[in-house]
Amino acid sequence: MDILFLILVSVAFFDLKPFQPVFKGNGNFTFYMLTLAFVYIRNLGFRIQFGIFPKLKPFWWILAGMFISFIPAYLYYGQHLYHSVIVYRQLAGYLVYPVLLSIQPTRVELKRALYLFSALYLLTLVWTTLFHPDWVIIAENEEFLEEGDLVHRLPGDQFLVPALVFALEDLRVRKNKIRYAFLSGLIFLDIFLIQSRTILVGAVAVVVMIAILDRKASRRLLAEVLMIVFLSVFVLLSFRFLLALFNETVAQLTDPDYNRVKAFNYFISGVNGWPSYLWGNGFISGNVHPIMQQLQKEGIYNSDLGLVGMWNQFGIIPSLTVLVYVFRGLSKYHSFVIRANAMNILLGAMTISYFFEIRYSLWICLYFYLFYSDAEYVLAKKQAKEKKVRQIVQSLRTT
Repeated sequence: MDILFLILVSVAFFDLKPFQPVFKGNGNFTFYMLTLAFVYIRNLGFRIQFGIFPKLKPFWWILAGMFISFIPAYLYYGQHLYHSVIVYRQLAGYLVYPVLLSIQPTRVELKRALYLFSALYLLTLVWTTLFHPDWVIIAENEEFLEEGDLVHRLPGDQFLVPALVFALEDLRVRKNKIRYAFLSGLIFLDIFLIQSRTILVGAVAVVVMIAILDRKASRRLLAEVLMIVFLSVFVLLSFRFLLALFNETVAQLTDPDYNRVKAFNYFISGVNGWPSYLWGNGFISGNVHPIMQQLQKEGIYNSDLGLVGMWNQFGIIPSLTVLVYVFRGLSKYHSFVIRANAMNILLGAMTISYFFEIRYSLWICLYFYLFYSDAEYVLAKKQAKEKKVRQIVQSLRTT
């Protein structure tokens, strides 16, 4: 339940109106840090786990790159250390990674939390859309239900694809195939209803990936055929919506006035010279310089372009760190869970901002944790391959 609660806090679930009398404004940084401290103390007391340090490499690299970006923030825009510390406080969301390494939740605990979150997400999605849209508190003049959407989209959809990955893995290896086929279908329904193109592409890619990788499908044919038929019928019935999303995407990417196109052209322009390609331009407080407000008025947001936008702010080190661990996770030695999550992150790299927002930092930290927890699987697979090679060599020598 600790992991589930951490996810709910990170996605500002308690910003829904029914929770406001008790948790007023609790989708914020302070509540998240208190929750993080609670989870750590509840599981470990006040002890420090020293064995986690070898696995903290991505944590140190990401923080190093972001702290280096304090320098261009000062040189280019005159932002002193005090303002940088204040505006960069969301980086503390990465403290969830050493906490995860310390308390070491099992994969069963992680997937149970993701399954429960997916169920709660679907229920809340339907309830707020059909019965209580006033539960969702949004900023003034912000369009929440976009044209073409089926439901009120809630934050936290990035955790649905990892949940789908675990469900498909259970479908592949567990005996109760019908149960996990049904669970996979429900999570996919969750993803389809919100109609986020990035999340939907990741989900479809994961389904295709397991179909390709599962070479022993003959023993699990019935459940997998049922799942494929269910998803195929669902996709065919929703073809009009998918086609509309595709056409909209093509039209936007060919429109020079589209926000993401403008943002990409601006970010690669090197507005502050070539050094900004290496160490970024910094995250600038509105109290110091109006540059961020000016860009936003033009429709240019760093969060719109994922790793490219973050590279523009924090330099090459954090972005490269994520890409290195993602490509390492795609190795054939890793389990399906790692490879599928790595592929999903890679597919979302152009539109999902992995840095700065707490909900996304939790997502990427969960991936890092799963990556290192997969070490025994990788070692066993490498040893099995080496043993097979030795056997082949030995057989050749004796013939």
